[in-house]
Amino acid sequence: MMKPRNAGGIITIVLVVCTVGCASERSLGPFGPDDPETPVTKTSLPAVVPPVHLLQFDDAGQGDLMLPRGSSHPGLLAAGASGVAPDEQAVSKLQTAALADPRVQAALGDRFRLVEADQVETTSPRSGCCPAPSHPSRLVFYSYGTDTSVEVWLRGDRVIAVTPRPGYQPPETQEEVAEAVSLARQDRRLEGKLEGLDGHGILTQPARGWLWDDAGQGHRVIWVTFSKGLEGRPLYGALVDLSARKVLKAREEPSH
Repeated sequence: MMKPRNAGGIITIVLVVCTVGCASERSLGPFGPDDPETPVTKTSLPAVVPPVHLLQFDDAGQGDLMLPRGSSHPGLLAAGASGVAPDEQAVSKLQTAALADPRVQAALGDRFRLVEADQVETTSPRSGCCPAPSHPSRLVFYSYGTDTSVEVWLRGDRVIAVTPRPGYQPPETQEEVAEAVSLARQDRRLEGKLEGLDGHGILTQPARGWLWDDAGQGHRVIWVTFSKGLEGRPLYGALVDLSARKVLKAREEPSH
């Protein structure tokens, strides 16, 4: 058995070693004692603070989207990740030109919807006598017949590329949400329960399973909820398959 005196001496030695080790570790720093400081170029602050753009919104009605002040009603189309959204008149002309192309017709089939439109800036304007080249435009359609997104590129009113994009689900449009809400309201399981409630919807993707897939997997499916105005708490919900135009599920939402 260790004597108390010897035990005290060992404890003292251990404490001294730990203290020296910690002190040495602190003195080395993260990169050693000879590591120089990182040089940082200092710049002076501007004399005048740049103006800040405040994003203000107009008041929305019951169940309506809040819009940036001064903007028009949001269209059914939004800009994709590659550019800016053209105006509605330009989109209409682009869509007419695209749908006149046999390649686009063959890719879309009988039932489809335009879901995205944008214009991509790929070159800067040229100076001098030569005019700047027109920027290509990009339209994305969704074909409900084949459940495939179709990307159409145009330069002016001429289609230059048609590319199916299987598996790509663009964000839902207001038209799609309105259609899904309408189908849900007609479902007998929700009959007589939705009076005075506002419908909302968001795109969802049913899961693919090991043995079987969830209903609507691979289709264009919208999850619809019904609530009182902007209260937020959904009272009823429905899973709507726009590709098959049917309600897969409808239920009363549990209270929390």
